[in-house]
Amino acid sequence: MPPDDTLTLFCPQSVCPTIPANVGSFPAGNGRFGQSDLGGNIWEKLLDNAPGATNDPCDDCVILNPAGGERMVEGGGFDSGATYLATDFVGSDVLDHRDKADGFRCARPP
Repeated sequence: MPPDDTLTLFCPQSVCPTIPANVGSFPAGNGRFGQSDLGGNIWEKLLDNAPGATNDPCDDCVILNPAGGERMVEGGGFDSGATYLATDFVGSDVLDHRDKADGFRCARPP
């Protein structure tokens, strides 16, 4: 299902929001187990360094490269288009990049 403004905060047209929404502001976009804000609103900074590819076979891997100068980001922000909210899109930012559309997502078991 393509995102719309009832599911999350993102930039659907040429006029974008200028600040993030409060956590839980879009309950229609909640996941199956009640998790909120899985896409849009704030870019999620990951622990993984970019690029995020590895030849090592593993499940649920973290890519830590002390020489890597960038961290991966995903999920899109309030200032991103719908393409960036897709689960297969992963971007990157330099380590010291700071922006009001960057943050993290909290997770806990249901």
